[in-house]
Amino acid sequence: MLRKTPFETVQKVLIISFLAIACMCCLLILIALLLTLSTKINIHDWDLLAFIGSIIGGFITWLGVRITILEQKKDKEIELYYKDIDVLYFIVQDTQFIINVPSYEITKNDAEGKLVVDEYETLQMQLDFTVDFIEIINKKLSDLMKSVEWEVFRVIDIEMKNLAVAKVFAERFENYYSREGSDNMKMRIKRYLEIAGSIHSRLSEYKDTRTDKYLQAKFPKTRQQNQ
Repeated sequence: MLRKTPFETVQKVLIISFLAIACMCCLLILIALLLTLSTKINIHDWDLLAFIGSIIGGFITWLGVRITILEQKKDKEIELYYKDIDVLYFIVQDTQFIINVPSYEITKNDAEGKLVVDEYETLQMQLDFTVDFIEIINKKLSDLMKSVEWEVFRVIDIEMKNLAVAKVFAERFENYYSREGSDNMKMRIKRYLEIAGSIHSRLSEYKDTRTDKYLQAKFPKTRQQNQ
C-alpha cells in the first residue's frame, strides 16, 4: 500500500483548515452585513437575502466537495501508477541480463592450443538464457496484463508466442544443431534474442513512462520547476 508522506498529510490538513476558516469568514461577513442592513431593509426583503445567503453557502460547499473529490482522484491515480511501477520495475530488473546475452561466448583451446569460440556451447548457453527470460515473463504475465495498456500487452503477448518455440529447440538442442547446422542455429537464436530484447526494451520504456506520470501526479510543482 502506498504511504503518504508527512508533507502530504500536513498539506491536506491545511486545505481542510483553510476551507473551514473561509466558510466561517463568509458566514461572519454575511452576519455583519445583515446586522448593518437590518434597520434599512424591509421585512419582505429578507427572503432575497436568505436566497443570496443560500447561494453563497452552496458555492462554498460545492468548492469544498470538489477539492475533496479531486484530491481523492489524484490519490487513486498515484496509487495506480505506483502499483504499475512496482510490477514493471522487478520484471525489468529480473530480465536485464538478456541485453548482454548476444555478446556472451564460451571459449575453448583448439588443436593448436589457440583460444577459439566454442559455437555449440555458446549457442546452447544463449538459448538457455532465452528460456530463462521466457519463464520469468510467463510467471508475471497476469500481473503485466493489469499493469500495462492493452495495446502494449497485446504486442508483448504476440512476441512471447513467437518466442515460445525457443523452449522446444532448447530441449532438443543437440538434434536440431546436428540437423540445421551451426549457421542456421546461429540465425535462429539471434532472432530469439532480438525478440527478447525487444520485449525487455518495451517494458523498460513503459516503466519509465509510468514513472514520469507518477512523479508528475505526486510532485506537480517540482516537475514544472525542473522543466
